Amino acid sequence: MIALPALPEEVPKYYKDIVEICRLRDPIQRPPARKLLEMFLLTNELTSEPEPEAEKALVLRQIVDEFNHLEILCDMCEEETSAQAFHCNVCSDGDFDICLTCMNKGVHCYDPAHFLVEMASKQGVLVALNSYYSSMKADGKRDVVHL
Repeated sequence: MIALPALPEEVPKYYKDIVEICRLRDPIQRPPARKLLEMFLLTNELTSEPEPEAEKALVLRQIVDEFNHLEILCDMCEEETSAQAFHCNVCSDGDFDICLTCMNKGVHCYDPAHFLVEMASKQGVLVALNSYYSSMKADGKRDVVHL
């Protein structure tokens, strides 16, 4: 990982924490957008002063609620899915997903040497299930590795 210069002292700790979490080496360990939004302190854009707590909570809740409808776009058939997908951490700069239908048809990412991690929606958040799938073998089956 490329070392970044240290952030200035006046940068708030919560922001430094967000930068550190977003730079985790393993993309699976990085939090989803909803969790990142919850980490931000909302400020008045004109004065940079913190909003009153009640108003902050309401604005944050509205932002987070916008993420409640989780949809993944299959990179092969372009259908949306919210229940289950298979993700490649390498292809398309780590943003490659296949729906269950395409996976069952034997579709894989652009490199057959890559393993796809199974992802499923848990309480509105897409999480890795620690099952990794190879490309389709000659016998029509995939190797599955459970970590």
